[in-house]
Amino acid sequence: MNSETRLALDAINRRFYGDRGRAGEFAATRDHPWPGWERIAATLPAAPASVLDLGCGNGRFAHFLGERFPGPIAYLGVDFSDALLEAARARNPGPGMRFTRAELADPAALPTGPFALIAVFGVFHHVPGFEARRRLLVSLAERLTPDGHLALAVWRFGAFQRFRRRVLPWEEYNAGTDRPVDLGQLEPGDHLLRWGAEPEGGPLRYCHFTDDAELDALLRALPLTVDLDFESDGRSGRTNRYLLLGSQRRDGS
Repeated sequence: MNSETRLALDAINRRFYGDRGRAGEFAATRDHPWPGWERIAATLPAAPASVLDLGCGNGRFAHFLGERFPGPIAYLGVDFSDALLEAARARNPGPGMRFTRAELADPAALPTGPFALIAVFGVFHHVPGFEARRRLLVSLAERLTPDGHLALAVWRFGAFQRFRRRVLPWEEYNAGTDRPVDLGQLEPGDHLLRWGAEPEGGPLRYCHFTDDAELDALLRALPLTVDLDFESDGRSGRTNRYLLLGSQRRDGS
Protein backbone atom coordinates (compact mmCIF):
# COMPACT_ATOMS: atom_id res chain seq x y z
CA MET A 1 0.00 0.00 0.00
CA ASN A 2 1.47 3.37 -1.00
CA SER A 3 1.63 6.43 1.23
CA GLU A 4 -1.10 8.29 -0.68
CA THR A 5 -3.60 5.51 -0.03
CA ARG A 6 -2.63 5.27 3.64
CA LEU A 7 -3.22 9.01 4.00
CA ALA A 8 -6.60 8.76 2.25
CA LEU A 9 -7.73 5.95 4.56
CA ASP A 10 -6.42 7.76 7.61
CA ALA A 11 -8.34 10.88 6.55
CA ILE A 12 -11.62 8.93 6.65
CA ASN A 13 -11.08 8.09 10.31
CA ARG A 14 -9.90 11.60 11.14
CA ARG A 15 -13.17 12.95 9.83
CA PHE A 16 -15.08 10.46 11.97
CA TYR A 17 -13.21 10.93 15.26
CA GLY A 18 -12.41 14.59 14.68
CA ASP A 19 -16.08 15.59 14.69
CA ARG A 20 -16.68 16.65 18.31
CA GLY A 21 -20.35 15.79 18.29
CA ARG A 22 -19.70 12.40 16.78
CA ALA A 23 -16.76 11.75 19.11
CA GLY A 24 -19.00 12.51 22.08
CA GLU A 25 -21.66 10.17 20.76
CA PHE A 26 -19.04 7.49 20.15
CA ALA A 27 -17.59 7.89 23.64
CA ALA A 28 -21.05 7.54 25.18
CA THR A 29 -21.31 4.06 23.67
CA ARG A 30 -17.87 3.11 25.03
CA ASP A 31 -18.47 3.37 28.74
CA HIS A 32 -17.91 -0.09 30.23
CA PRO A 33 -14.73 -2.19 30.40
CA TRP A 34 -14.36 -5.10 28.01
CA PRO A 35 -14.57 -8.58 29.59
CA GLY A 36 -11.26 -9.49 28.00
CA TRP A 37 -9.46 -6.82 30.01
CA GLU A 38 -10.11 -8.66 33.24
CA ARG A 39 -8.48 -11.81 31.92
CA ILE A 40 -5.47 -9.80 30.75
CA ALA A 41 -5.18 -8.10 34.15
CA ALA A 42 -5.52 -11.40 36.00
CA THR A 43 -2.70 -12.92 33.93
CA LEU A 44 -0.20 -10.14 34.58
CA PRO A 45 2.35 -11.21 37.20
CA ALA A 46 1.94 -7.91 39.06
CA ALA A 47 0.35 -4.51 38.75
CA PRO A 48 2.06 -2.69 35.87
CA ALA A 49 4.26 0.14 37.11
CA SER A 50 3.98 2.01 33.82
CA VAL A 51 1.40 1.81 31.04
CA LEU A 52 1.17 3.10 27.49
CA ASP A 53 -2.41 2.98 26.20
CA LEU A 54 -2.31 3.35 22.41
CA GLY A 55 -5.56 4.76 21.09
CA CYS A 56 -6.86 5.47 24.58
CA GLY A 57 -10.09 7.08 23.34
CA ASN A 58 -12.20 8.32 26.24
CA GLY A 59 -9.91 6.74 28.85
CA ARG A 60 -12.03 3.81 29.91
CA PHE A 61 -9.04 1.43 30.10
CA ALA A 62 -7.33 3.94 32.40
CA HIS A 63 -10.45 3.91 34.57
CA PHE A 64 -10.42 0.11 34.58
CA LEU A 65 -6.76 0.03 35.66
CA GLY A 66 -7.43 2.48 38.47
CA GLU A 67 -10.18 0.22 39.83
CA ARG A 68 -8.36 -3.06 39.22
CA PHE A 69 -4.99 -1.92 40.62
CA PRO A 70 -5.53 0.67 43.37
CA GLY A 71 -1.80 1.31 43.79
CA PRO A 72 0.12 4.00 41.87
CA ILE A 73 0.47 3.47 38.12
CA ALA A 74 2.27 5.79 35.75
CA TYR A 75 -0.27 5.79 32.94
CA LEU A 76 0.09 7.53 29.58
CA GLY A 77 -2.81 7.48 27.12
CA VAL A 78 -2.27 8.63 23.54
CA ASP A 79 -4.81 9.34 20.82
CA PHE A 80 -5.16 11.58 17.77
CA SER A 81 -8.67 12.80 18.69
CA ASP A 82 -8.62 15.96 20.82
CA ALA A 83 -12.30 15.49 21.67
CA LEU A 84 -11.75 11.98 23.02
CA LEU A 85 -8.66 13.09 24.93
CA GLU A 86 -10.71 15.80 26.65
CA ALA A 87 -13.23 13.15 27.72
CA ALA A 88 -10.41 10.91 28.96
CA ARG A 89 -8.88 13.66 31.13
CA ALA A 90 -12.25 14.50 32.66
CA ARG A 91 -12.86 10.85 33.46
CA ASN A 92 -9.41 10.20 34.97
CA PRO A 93 -8.22 13.22 36.98
CA GLY A 94 -5.73 11.25 39.13
CA PRO A 95 -2.13 12.48 39.45
CA GLY A 96 -0.66 9.41 37.73
CA MET A 97 -2.91 9.73 34.68
CA ARG A 98 -1.57 11.58 31.65
CA PHE A 99 -3.04 11.95 28.19
CA THR A 100 -1.41 13.35 25.09
CA ARG A 101 -2.00 13.67 21.38
CA ALA A 102 0.10 11.52 19.04
CA GLU A 103 -0.01 10.00 15.58
CA LEU A 104 -0.74 6.37 16.38
CA ALA A 105 0.59 4.82 13.17
CA ASP A 106 3.87 6.77 13.28
CA PRO A 107 6.27 4.92 15.62
CA ALA A 108 8.63 7.90 15.70
CA ALA A 109 5.88 10.04 17.24
CA LEU A 110 5.14 7.66 20.10
CA PRO A 111 6.60 7.93 23.62
CA THR A 112 9.78 5.89 23.99
CA GLY A 113 9.16 4.39 27.43
CA PRO A 114 10.08 1.80 28.44
CA PHE A 115 6.68 0.58 29.67
CA ALA A 116 5.70 -2.42 31.75
CA LEU A 117 2.43 -2.72 29.81
CA ILE A 118 1.50 -1.46 26.37
CA ALA A 119 -2.20 -1.80 25.53
CA VAL A 120 -3.51 -1.72 21.97
CA PHE A 121 -7.29 -2.06 22.29
CA GLY A 122 -9.85 -0.97 19.72
CA VAL A 123 -7.32 0.71 17.45
CA PHE A 124 -5.30 -1.85 15.49
CA HIS A 125 -8.01 -2.18 12.83
CA HIS A 126 -7.59 1.51 12.03
CA VAL A 127 -3.93 1.18 10.95
CA PRO A 128 -3.82 0.97 7.13
CA GLY A 129 -1.25 -1.25 5.43
CA PHE A 130 0.35 -4.54 6.50
CA GLU A 131 3.84 -3.04 6.66
CA ALA A 132 2.58 -0.16 8.81
CA ARG A 133 0.94 -2.61 11.19
CA ARG A 134 4.10 -4.69 11.34
CA ARG A 135 6.32 -1.65 11.99
CA LEU A 136 3.98 -0.47 14.72
CA LEU A 137 4.09 -3.77 16.59
CA VAL A 138 7.86 -4.05 16.25
CA SER A 139 8.33 -0.52 17.58
CA LEU A 140 6.02 -1.19 20.52
CA ALA A 141 7.94 -4.36 21.39
CA GLU A 142 11.09 -2.23 21.55
CA ARG A 143 9.40 0.03 24.11
CA LEU A 144 8.79 -2.71 26.68
CA THR A 145 10.69 -3.17 29.91
CA PRO A 146 12.64 -6.47 30.16
CA ASP A 147 9.68 -8.10 31.90
CA GLY A 148 6.97 -6.07 30.16
CA HIS A 149 3.91 -7.12 28.19
CA LEU A 150 2.21 -6.03 25.00
CA ALA A 151 -1.58 -6.57 25.14
CA LEU A 152 -3.27 -6.56 21.73
CA ALA A 153 -6.97 -6.89 20.87
CA VAL A 154 -7.82 -7.62 17.23
CA TRP A 155 -11.43 -6.89 16.23
CA ARG A 156 -12.89 -9.89 14.39
CA PHE A 157 -15.68 -7.94 12.66
CA GLY A 158 -15.24 -9.86 9.42
CA ALA A 159 -16.38 -13.07 11.10
CA PHE A 160 -19.85 -11.74 11.97
CA GLN A 161 -22.76 -11.06 9.61
CA ARG A 162 -24.07 -8.16 11.71
CA PHE A 163 -20.85 -6.26 11.02
CA ARG A 164 -20.53 -7.36 7.40
CA ARG A 165 -23.94 -5.80 6.75
CA ARG A 166 -22.41 -2.43 7.56
CA VAL A 167 -19.77 -2.62 4.83
CA LEU A 168 -19.99 0.03 2.11
CA PRO A 169 -18.49 -1.02 -1.25
CA TRP A 170 -15.43 1.01 -2.16
CA GLU A 171 -16.85 1.72 -5.61
CA GLU A 172 -19.89 3.33 -4.02
CA TYR A 173 -17.68 5.42 -1.74
CA ASN A 174 -15.48 6.59 -4.62
CA ALA A 175 -18.53 7.64 -6.63
CA GLY A 176 -19.56 10.07 -3.90
CA THR A 177 -16.28 11.60 -2.73
CA ASP A 178 -13.81 14.17 -4.03
CA ARG A 179 -10.94 12.08 -2.65
CA PRO A 180 -11.35 8.61 -4.15
CA VAL A 181 -9.25 5.71 -2.91
CA ASP A 182 -7.01 3.81 -5.35
CA LEU A 183 -8.70 0.40 -5.26
CA GLY A 184 -5.58 -1.23 -6.66
CA GLN A 185 -3.68 -0.22 -3.52
CA LEU A 186 -6.15 -1.73 -1.06
CA GLU A 187 -5.22 -4.92 0.74
CA PRO A 188 -7.44 -7.94 1.50
CA GLY A 189 -9.44 -7.12 4.62
CA ASP A 190 -9.68 -3.35 3.99
CA HIS A 191 -13.28 -2.17 4.44
CA LEU A 192 -15.46 0.86 5.02
CA LEU A 193 -17.93 0.30 7.87
CA ARG A 194 -20.97 2.43 8.59
CA TRP A 195 -21.45 3.30 12.25
CA GLY A 196 -24.47 4.18 14.34
CA ALA A 197 -28.06 3.15 14.89
CA GLU A 198 -28.81 3.46 11.17
CA PRO A 199 -26.10 1.40 9.46
CA GLU A 200 -27.47 2.09 5.98
CA GLY A 201 -26.65 5.78 6.24
CA GLY A 202 -24.31 6.16 9.18
CA PRO A 203 -20.89 7.84 9.14
CA LEU A 204 -17.97 5.83 7.82
CA ARG A 205 -14.83 4.42 9.37
CA TYR A 206 -11.95 2.64 7.66
CA CYS A 207 -11.40 -0.74 9.32
CA HIS A 208 -9.04 -3.57 8.45
CA PHE A 209 -9.99 -7.15 9.23
CA THR A 210 -6.84 -8.95 10.39
CA ASP A 211 -7.49 -12.64 9.88
CA ASP A 212 -5.60 -15.41 11.65
CA ALA A 213 -3.10 -15.90 8.81
CA GLU A 214 -2.13 -12.24 8.81
CA LEU A 215 -1.91 -12.15 12.58
CA ASP A 216 0.41 -15.16 12.56
CA ALA A 217 2.63 -13.40 10.02
CA LEU A 218 2.74 -10.28 12.22
CA LEU A 219 3.64 -12.30 15.31
CA ARG A 220 6.56 -13.93 13.51
CA ALA A 221 8.10 -10.48 13.18
CA LEU A 222 8.15 -9.97 16.95
CA PRO A 223 10.80 -11.19 19.41
CA LEU A 224 8.07 -11.84 21.98
CA THR A 225 6.49 -14.83 23.65
CA VAL A 226 2.76 -15.52 23.37
CA ASP A 227 1.68 -15.75 27.01
CA LEU A 228 -2.07 -15.63 26.36
CA ASP A 229 -4.27 -16.09 23.27
CA PHE A 230 -8.06 -16.07 23.61
CA GLU A 231 -11.33 -14.63 22.28
CA SER A 232 -13.74 -12.49 24.28
CA ASP A 233 -16.20 -9.57 24.25
CA GLY A 234 -19.40 -8.73 22.45
CA ARG A 235 -22.67 -10.63 22.24
CA SER A 236 -20.92 -13.81 21.13
CA GLY A 237 -18.01 -13.60 23.55
CA ARG A 238 -15.76 -13.80 20.47
CA THR A 239 -15.71 -10.28 19.03
CA ASN A 240 -12.04 -9.65 19.84
CA ARG A 241 -9.01 -11.91 19.69
CA TYR A 242 -6.62 -11.05 22.50
CA LEU A 243 -2.91 -11.66 22.67
CA LEU A 244 -0.73 -11.01 25.70
CA LEU A 245 2.86 -10.97 24.51
CA GLY A 246 5.84 -11.12 26.87
CA SER A 247 9.09 -9.29 26.25
CA GLN A 248 11.24 -12.28 27.12
CA ARG A 249 12.81 -13.36 23.85
CA ARG A 250 11.98 -16.76 22.44
CA ASP A 251 15.60 -17.83 22.62
CA GLY A 252 15.63 -16.99 26.33
CA SER A 253 17.96 -13.99 26.02
